[in-house]
Amino acid sequence: MKINVKYLFLLIINIFGLGVFNLFSQNIKVSVLNNNEPAPYAFIKINGNNIGIADSLGNYFFSEEIIKSNDIISAEYITLSSENVKYNKNKKEYIIKIKESLLPTVIVTAEKIYSFDEYFDLVKNNRYSYNCNKYQVDYDIDILNIKKEIKTECAGNLSVVLRRGYGTDFFRTITHSYIGDTIYVCKYVSTGILYAKDLLNEMTQISFLRNLKSKGKLLIHKYMDKDSQITCFTFIGGKKKDYQTAVYFNSITKRLIEIRGSFFNEVWSESVKIITDYDNKNKVLIEKVIQANLRNNNGLEVNAYINNIHGEYYSKKKVNRFFKDKN
Repeated sequence: MKINVKYLFLLIINIFGLGVFNLFSQNIKVSVLNNNEPAPYAFIKINGNNIGIADSLGNYFFSEEIIKSNDIISAEYITLSSENVKYNKNKKEYIIKIKESLLPTVIVTAEKIYSFDEYFDLVKNNRYSYNCNKYQVDYDIDILNIKKEIKTECAGNLSVVLRRGYGTDFFRTITHSYIGDTIYVCKYVSTGILYAKDLLNEMTQISFLRNLKSKGKLLIHKYMDKDSQITCFTFIGGKKKDYQTAVYFNSITKRLIEIRGSFFNEVWSESVKIITDYDNKNKVLIEKVIQANLRNNNGLEVNAYINNIHGEYYSKKKVNRFFKDKN
């Protein structure tokens, strides 16, 4: 068989040349460090907008075509922020350090422990319930535009009813003290509560976590600090490692005291901080304060602070009757 040498040469150039082109087109390297160790699957940001997720060694490559001089490169790792680094077109490699800590004081027992069963034991006494169907909350919301100027600023209180159906939560405004863009305010308050509820529910559902673990989609670490009496578990999961959560327990009382979560996709990035309490009367975990941040890649950013949360427990029959009367 006669081989066309010219055709073979062009084929090799096409295959390997394309690979080399892709390699060199992604010519900016960012390495993210946490306590001088690689931060695997950190979220990489330009001017606060997510552009991608680092690999298992904390490295991320991108093209210089998507960044301009003096743009800010930063990162987020399991809800922790990094330092800001200014882009210089003459520099091709950047090291970004996470500036925050998972724990409020210096980690004196700097252990990373793969401990799934221990988390289960703590969760057994910190179950969260979806039976709380009505909320009365105080809120403070800022909606910022692409220039980070406040577009809408509002505060007040809001009453929200929850309806479960087809696996989705729906919220309906009952009363509203703020005179203005009621639809937007209700939307962002409801979104904050919804995200918090979903996150609390997921992190206290043993079946959910065990399912992720069995599929190999969950990385778990445990951090302890005897001085602050806090135990922290971190979770990185999702198909693209785009789901990152830190869960804090009081080491003495075994109560869940705080959850921080971050989620990344191509359109929106979301982060939420939930300070929890325990309702001794109903024997369930409840939200006390919710801080939510939503940002899209078009420059819109929403910061919501929701507190003074009071929940009322209703039977499913009563909630359905409420919506039937309203419709």
